[in-house]
Amino acid sequence: DDALTAVLIAPPGVETADRTLVVNLRDECAPGTFERVLEVVAADSAERDGSRVRWSEYKARGLELTKHDM
Repeated sequence: DDALTAVLIAPPGVETADRTLVVNLRDECAPGTFERVLEVVAADSAERDGSRVRWSEYKARGLELTKHDM
């Protein structure tokens, strides 16, 4: 397979085309339309509040969410 994989790194405030997969490193939910979004959640429970807010927002958008402990 000669498929090309590209990674786009965009700072907040920069508009990008919709993607199939988004790796969100921002403090807010990933913008746009996508099939999957991956987020890294802090191990320290005191630092998880933002992740909890994003989880709730993604659910409100109708996304099916799955948690993976690593």
